[in-house]
Amino acid sequence: MVYLPHFLALNGHIQAFIYCWIELLQVKLRQPLKYDRELFKLSDGGTIALDWHIDNETGGGRPSMGGKRMPILALISGLSGGNDNLYLYSMIRMASAAGFKCVVINFRGASGVQLTSGLIYWMNLWQDLKEPIDYIHSKYCLLDGQKVRRIYAYGVSLGASLLVSYLQNESSKCPLDGACSFGAPYNLQDNVPYFKQNGFKFYDFSMGHFFYKSALEPKLQELSSYVEPEKLENFQRRLYQHRFSMMDMDQNAIIPFFGYQGTHGLNEYYRNTQAVGRLHLIKVPTLFLNAEDDPCYNPELYPYKEFEGASDHIVLAMTKRGGHCCHLSGGLWPVQWQPSVFMEFLEYIERIKVKGD
Repeated sequence: MVYLPHFLALNGHIQAFIYCWIELLQVKLRQPLKYDRELFKLSDGGTIALDWHIDNETGGGRPSMGGKRMPILALISGLSGGNDNLYLYSMIRMASAAGFKCVVINFRGASGVQLTSGLIYWMNLWQDLKEPIDYIHSKYCLLDGQKVRRIYAYGVSLGASLLVSYLQNESSKCPLDGACSFGAPYNLQDNVPYFKQNGFKFYDFSMGHFFYKSALEPKLQELSSYVEPEKLENFQRRLYQHRFSMMDMDQNAIIPFFGYQGTHGLNEYYRNTQAVGRLHLIKVPTLFLNAEDDPCYNPELYPYKEFEGASDHIVLAMTKRGGHCCHLSGGLWPVQWQPSVFMEFLEYIERIKVKGD
């Protein structure tokens, strides 16, 4: 399948600009998708929302154990952690049309859900995927101990990083039947200098300020009920000091908040969260899609050699253009291309699994 970029999308920077406007006009202002919300309690006391897409075929949200048992597709967002992103909307529309029951696994404290523990969402909390996926698999995919429907996952950017970390840590114990990673970073630590400087520091600045204003600052009051005052005050001060740089805020505020201190702690954090060096641990059929002109990732850091010999379960698809989680195509009105690639992959796996039943 060949990617033909939209005629206006000349490079990754322009893709990002067009994407933001399309997302605003088509998704955030219109809110075209309807969800049935199910709240899920994490083992540490935190709460996340499972948003089941209300599709036209069944007219409902949560899966039924009777009648047609549609395969489940769990979707995980990027930095914003919500359910109203273009890359989710595009995928849900195509997956629903193909007969998949879609559910967005929101991050803790995101999408209108209050914090109910002393943790915020970030790259090291892969268990925030394990617990809801285990729950969905147990409740909706098993009947009397027998598997009656399959479950897949699709993660984007930060969500893809968490998904890959989950796949690596769970390895052969993972209940997923297949997975899709869109725009995942692989070598987070070595990519920091590139991310901070590329685009005249625009991405580091804009993502940092966006994350601070939309996901961190509004939650500080809620954190005060669960975090010691001195720790929270230090966290708040560091966030404010570094709010105009995603990487500086990450290394000087967020990572220390999770208990990783000093240079040794920083190195340990990156060892525990980045994909490179551990791709061989993935035992679930997984398709990775990235673009060489992704303005958020150094093209020299893509682990091509590791993909070649890591595992028979993973495949990397690269396009020369596509930007960061954009891949805009189409005619006058841009549309995202990646859902067609991922759905071809998922439908192929589903057909193979059905034949094997």
